[in-house]
Amino acid sequence: MPKTRYDELREASVHTRDLLENYEVECRDFIRQLRTELASYLECPVSRIEWLQFSESEPEEKRRAKDVIDVTLDRRMALQDNAFYQFAFKIVFDVGWVSLSLTVKQVDGHFIVDLGDHERKLRQDNQDDLQQLLEHLFDLTKEYLETDFANFVHGKPSRLGFRVSQ
Repeated sequence: MPKTRYDELREASVHTRDLLENYEVECRDFIRQLRTELASYLECPVSRIEWLQFSESEPEEKRRAKDVIDVTLDRRMALQDNAFYQFAFKIVFDVGWVSLSLTVKQVDGHFIVDLGDHERKLRQDNQDDLQQLLEHLFDLTKEYLETDFANFVHGKPSRLGFRVSQ
């Protein structure tokens, strides 16, 4: 029996959903690896770097502002309409913490990580690219922690993508 037009549309839909599921898995695997590598780079237990969940109302309540399409079932990743997945890590210290909000997308064999002020391209499975990203994240986080109080006192806005415990 020949395929109907409906069958063709159904097959195209299934194919697209498979691509989207694979995309989510690839981004999730990259984020997991980034968390593990960040812990190794900082020389701390991986348990000190938490992969945060979005609250029940975030980011849905900000859909228009943040262009969020969907949130994963575990609420750790939010897909934006530019194909970036938003996620956040919290680095926990003995006293206090700092959180980093980042976005990532996978395109043509590499990942793009948006750090708020600019994007970094990383070739898949390229340790040099990953090392440079980790160094940059460390530098940005250290600078943020060293200047956050002075910026607060002087009424300067906090660096985009960072939050610190009070």
